Amino acid sequence: MAGIFVKSSKWNLNTLTGNVKLVIAIDIGTTSSVYAYSMSSDLCGVHLNKLWDSGDRGLCSSKTPTCILLSKTFEPIYIGYDAQNEYKLLIDENEEDDYIFVDKFKMELYDAKNISDEMKIDDIKGHPVPAIQVFSSMFSLLKKRIESEIKNIDSRLINNNVQWVLTIPAAWTDRAEFFIRTCAEKAEIHNDNLMIVIESESASVYMHHVFKELPNKYLLIDLGGGTDDITAHRVSKKGKLHEICKPSGNCHGGKHVDKQLFSCLEEIVGKQVIQNLKTKGNFLELLNEFENINYSISTSNAKHIACKFPLPLLNELCRKYRGKEFQEVLNYSKYKTSLFLKNGKLRIHREFIIGFISNVAALVVKDIQFVLKKAKPHDIDTFIVVGGFSNSNVIRDTFENAFPTVSIIYPVSDGDLAVVKGAVLYGQNPNYIKPCKKTANLK
Repeated sequence: MAGIFVKSSKWNLNTLTGNVKLVIAIDIGTTSSVYAYSMSSDLCGVHLNKLWDSGDRGLCSSKTPTCILLSKTFEPIYIGYDAQNEYKLLIDENEEDDYIFVDKFKMELYDAKNISDEMKIDDIKGHPVPAIQVFSSMFSLLKKRIESEIKNIDSRLINNNVQWVLTIPAAWTDRAEFFIRTCAEKAEIHNDNLMIVIESESASVYMHHVFKELPNKYLLIDLGGGTDDITAHRVSKKGKLHEICKPSGNCHGGKHVDKQLFSCLEEIVGKQVIQNLKTKGNFLELLNEFENINYSISTSNAKHIACKFPLPLLNELCRKYRGKEFQEVLNYSKYKTSLFLKNGKLRIHREFIIGFISNVAALVVKDIQFVLKKAKPHDIDTFIVVGGFSNSNVIRDTFENAFPTVSIIYPVSDGDLAVVKGAVLYGQNPNYIKPCKKTANLK
């Protein structure tokens, strides 16, 4: 699946039937997930899900991690923070073998060559699990929470007049979209009440509401954990949104940075150590630490970025499988000048991380250039950039250098919620965006 994929709008613009009084949108992201809903047609009526309790010192978040805990018979138990915390407890009590924990599974639908109801994806230990059980269970538990939340507001609203909206990356194929529809149906989100929309188009709809005056033509660039999604829109004289070309996307997101860091660790200690580390609760904590590095490097000018590190456990595993402790193993690796230990924490040289982010940023620039070329003869001189990865200073500096004559807008608030809020607004008006007619070529 190399190169940029261009998504058709054929299935994105379903016609609403019946007297729809409630629109619910779900955005399952590579790293985290969120939902929103509306009982009216104005922006002020879009409600975000109630906060998720992380279970960590009472901290709450608007999004929850994209992960799920299942029983051995594939019964859904918990999602998000609840799934993480319960799985850690099961490991402490040596009961994890009776359960299945699947983490960050969204991009499996990008990487898979053959997507079908029989498709399998790996759980955290590398054991195959039916993908349809994972995705449908995620939808089912989210739906259960949504219905409980809305019933507390007005129990009459949950009925057949609900319009559901699911967001997907532009990089996904029609087969991946059909699979998502199948999973939603299995979770009793029925096809007649379901819209599927492209993430960057949803974000563009939201920005069209937020900004009183948008430029006549712009790119909406959504930089998430797994993908970059790019949409070229123009605003008509009547204030309507029109596609300049079909939305495009690629698998270039922030997740690649922590994946590269994790690959470095595996190269240092070896696969046996990593495989055993995955059976411990510390593994999830280490993954979370690596994920936070993008944020840390943008909020600190420190020469080294520190992250919590399960050193006692890694020392134990390294002694068992490598015959020496982690520090000695690190000293013999090619990364000994980029990583070091201090006060029990792993310190990573800033420039080492910036190199990883810069590699991804360069790929995103190529994807943007592809869309700009595709949008000809329209000259686009404004970018609106949203998504969690857009907060990276490395990304922003790269864009500034690559597109010096372009005005680049980074919304101060709601940049990482633009997709789900825009999906609600899109669900209220499925004809919000007029699709273009010209066929785009792939890279």
